[in-house]
Amino acid sequence: MNKPASVYIHFPFCKSKCSYCTFNSITDLSLKEKYINKLLEEISNTKINSPIDTIYFGGGTPSLMSEDEIKLLVNKLKEKNKIIYDYECTIEVNPESISAEKLATYKEVGINRISVGIQSLQDFELKSMNRIHTSSEAINKLELVSKFFDNISCDLIVGFKENKTLIDTVEKLKKYAKSLSIYLLSFDEKTLLNPQETYIVKNEDECIDRYNELIDYLLNIGYVRYEISNFAFPGYQSKHNMKYWLRGTYYGFGAGAHSFISEKNLRYSNSDTIENYLNDKGKSYEQLTVKDIYEEEIMLGLRTIYGIEKKYVNEKILAKYKGYYLLKNDKFILNSKGMNIMNRICLDIVELAGQA
Repeated sequence: MNKPASVYIHFPFCKSKCSYCTFNSITDLSLKEKYINKLLEEISNTKINSPIDTIYFGGGTPSLMSEDEIKLLVNKLKEKNKIIYDYECTIEVNPESISAEKLATYKEVGINRISVGIQSLQDFELKSMNRIHTSSEAINKLELVSKFFDNISCDLIVGFKENKTLIDTVEKLKKYAKSLSIYLLSFDEKTLLNPQETYIVKNEDECIDRYNELIDYLLNIGYVRYEISNFAFPGYQSKHNMKYWLRGTYYGFGAGAHSFISEKNLRYSNSDTIENYLNDKGKSYEQLTVKDIYEEEIMLGLRTIYGIEKKYVNEKILAKYKGYYLLKNDKFILNSKGMNIMNRICLDIVELAGQA
């Protein structure tokens, strides 16, 4: 039997566009029904030869789907594929679009992990981000979610000028959040953020210092940094995300969704525009070369607590980055200090290998 595969379903619709967002999302809901029908068709027409052990509904804001739409999609996956009995099934939700009725439906259809887009518990920051929930609503909805689910994840963003309350924020969230995804805010010309008009940390060193203080605090209260941006209490790491980082097979459905067939080293993706997706246009394929595979294994492995094979790392790297890694069972694993400069270490490893 093939190794288990994962499924990702992309729902690109949102009520409003967050100011920092670079993801494939739109606020025009007029095509939502057609899009759901296309997802059902794509799932029906895709042959998955492996049992499925993780399912992930991402976006966008998947919690904007109705209870009936969620049921249709989950039931279609189960109808067409073998699902492992202890599978992980995650849905991303925003506080303003979640309800007891939806949570009950999620539980009924087999969803067992909820990822809540908190981002901040400071109302002025939420306003700058163009989020449409408040800090009090976020806590109230987390309390509601916790009545239905134990495995709760929350997202946070670091980088706003007054981000001096991050530890206080985690103090409030740790009651609910078995895992946290924490991202450094970055600027991109595609976003709505204007650095001159928002509360952004202009001093990068100060931002990194706050980030490191937060990481130290998380580790001290029991979270494990199992990937550069992801922290979890033991046993609550995202199995779905680990599939990406460990180069397992996954199938993506929806506009802009990516797939990877591990045993064939084949990647393919749908067009990121909804119109093209609905009309079966813009699909792309990439057959990975030996060089591609090597570089992916280095880049993705260094992001996690599983590291990479020590054979990939020569003595120059070991000497240059002493104090930034540990060696365990013939693995080269970055410590928290090393994860903070992972890109630099990765480039050095790849460049030195190319000179060999």
